[in-house]
Amino acid sequence: MDIIQEKVNLLISLIDNLWENIDFPNKNQLIQEINKAKFCLKSHDLIGIDIIKFSIEKNTYFQNNTNEYINKIKIQILELISEIKQDYQKDEIPITKAEELFLNLSYNKFFDILSEVYKKHFWEKEPHYRLNKMSQAFSIYNEILNYESFRGVFKWLEKYRPPMEAEISGSLFKFIRNILIHFPFFDSWNEIWINKELVNWNRPNQSIDKFLKKYCGKHEVEYRFKENQQSGFTYVKIKFPKKYDNEKIYLKDIICEEEGIKFILIMMLRVLNTQIISIKD
Repeated sequence: MDIIQEKVNLLISLIDNLWENIDFPNKNQLIQEINKAKFCLKSHDLIGIDIIKFSIEKNTYFQNNTNEYINKIKIQILELISEIKQDYQKDEIPITKAEELFLNLSYNKFFDILSEVYKKHFWEKEPHYRLNKMSQAFSIYNEILNYESFRGVFKWLEKYRPPMEAEISGSLFKFIRNILIHFPFFDSWNEIWINKELVNWNRPNQSIDKFLKKYCGKHEVEYRFKENQQSGFTYVKIKFPKKYDNEKIYLKDIICEEEGIKFILIMMLRVLNTQIISIKD
């Protein structure tokens, strides 16, 4: 994966170089597409490669351009894209028909929920409806992670992404999912609480108990993310409990509902997109 990462870094550098040397009327629109692609690549999401390839091959500016230097960089980019795809496919684990069926159903439903959550009317629905949708998203995400190809993804996140991102995308989401599954008697995100006594009602030292023992007292983490409809960034804080005893720990105090759920789904999407080769309608 380190070899692929080096080539991805080189690809981003070549794209930046290309963009500094081109100028045409629709440049800004193309730059927006490429910036999304670069963001995907920096998130270990190789869908960005297809976006770049499509943007360059289909754009009339590049098709008709006679500038030797620009054409040279364009060829370098397309050749590097081909190399990265070949390298990636060497490590690809063959997928069975059963896995393909499961993953297609899982991904499609996850994308449906993602699309709904980012629409205004979702937040006008009853809290219980919103909680059910989020519970479903967490369950789907957790089941998909059982797919063997995800084993190396969190190691990559630990190495190349900002501090705590691997823990957030893995341990924290599993923690929330387990709360939703094992304590399904709350009707809204803001009602959900746990404490040491409740967590260990059956037996101690299970996953929720282990998470709280490990992360209790850790410093809060702040993230920002971009929503397509918003001009600026949306900020969200993850606040780990200061203590773990028989006082109630509310989920809303760890991460708030609306901004938190949007952030969670984006983080899940970054992980899930690492295994997408192509998307069809």
